[in-house]
Amino acid sequence: MAKWLVVSDVVQLLHVPEATIYRWIRQGDIPCVVRRGKHYFNQSTLVTWAESKHIHLEKHSLRESKKKQKASALLSPRLLKLLKQVMFFTQFHRAHWKHFSAKYRPA
Repeated sequence: MAKWLVVSDVVQLLHVPEATIYRWIRQGDIPCVVRRGKHYFNQSTLVTWAESKHIHLEKHSLRESKKKQKASALLSPRLLKLLKQVMFFTQFHRAHWKHFSAKYRPA
């Protein structure tokens, strides 16, 4: 079964800027398929094309980019700390608001 890549994967694989990929697409230099406005690249065709153009490939970059995506999906320590502070602030003020509203409830 063919593996399809998107532009960000190709950037990682070929070590070229995204603008270069889009320029190659406009010029018709790089083999790709356009579906619903997105560009897709067959991995085996792209590897063959890159080798014919003498472009260095990073073999492990796709695996590493998947790991980066999973890691970025998890909360960073700073974001987790901020989330805990917000939750504490909300609980603290709810408790004090209940006390305040019970004490100063209009008659």
